[in-house]
Amino acid sequence: MQGEFWLLKTKDVPRDREEKLRFLMQAIKLGLNEGDVYVEVKVGDKSYTPAQHSAIWKYCSMVADALRGKGVTLRMLLDSMRKGGEIEVTKENVKYQMWAPVQKALFAEESMRRLEKQHVTQVSDHLHRFLVNEHGISVPFPSKDIPDAKRN
Repeated sequence: MQGEFWLLKTKDVPRDREEKLRFLMQAIKLGLNEGDVYVEVKVGDKSYTPAQHSAIWKYCSMVADALRGKGVTLRMLLDSMRKGGEIEVTKENVKYQMWAPVQKALFAEESMRRLEKQHVTQVSDHLHRFLVNEHGISVPFPSKDIPDAKRN
């Protein structure tokens, strides 16, 4: 699914909540004239946060940088290319070739947006063990407490 991602929290100040609700209603009205509208409602705090979403992408970028720094290519990393040229490791192929398959294997979930908070930690723990054991690199998952792990 492509499009905008809006988060409405009960902790928002009333004016912000009202503005988001007005925008949502307008988007639905416009969308109905244009085609399909997809609205997802989640109650509770089990959904992973936008900060975790950013942290996943930052982590993929940091892993790609560390692997490139050691001269690791996607072919070497995945050992799945039978022929063809070497492909440099990027945050996108770390996300789609590493993170996504582990996420799907652990939780049968393809969308990062549907992960629960603890799932993010479990996926990153699995990837961390693999990277340490197979490639000798340790990349911490981004956190507000790690100065070098600023999110992009």
